[in-house]
Amino acid sequence: GFVFCVDNAPRVVRDLIFVCEERDNMAPILADANHPEEYKSLVTPQVDVVFQDIAQRNQVEIFLKNCNAYLKKGGFGLLALKARSVDVAKRPRDIFKEMRLLLEKSSMIVVDYRELEPFERDHAFFVCKKR
Repeated sequence: GFVFCVDNAPRVVRDLIFVCEERDNMAPILADANHPEEYKSLVTPQVDVVFQDIAQRNQVEIFLKNCNAYLKKGGFGLLALKARSVDVAKRPRDIFKEMRLLLEKSSMIVVDYRELEPFERDHAFFVCKKR
């Protein structure tokens, strides 16, 4: 398949360009994932998978924006969630429950959920399917 790689850090995208030069199925995009409309002209209208691994307070909102914009019905969304980026004061398990509820109230169905302890502290991984 083809991979659209979105990052808003110029240094990261510069390094990504070198990786993409070696592979003809990857395209680097310098953009903010919080604004999927900004790179709409660069991405295929409907994709099979959206994978997100960012550290933002509104990670789930950003994930849902991109899934709604690009993910085809029945496609899968993969979300690596960092609890401490959402809220440092709350217990990670409580954040995971809240974020799962947000996902379930959206256009996504949570197919699987795993806390990543002891490999990644205060992280969880969600596998979702678009309704």
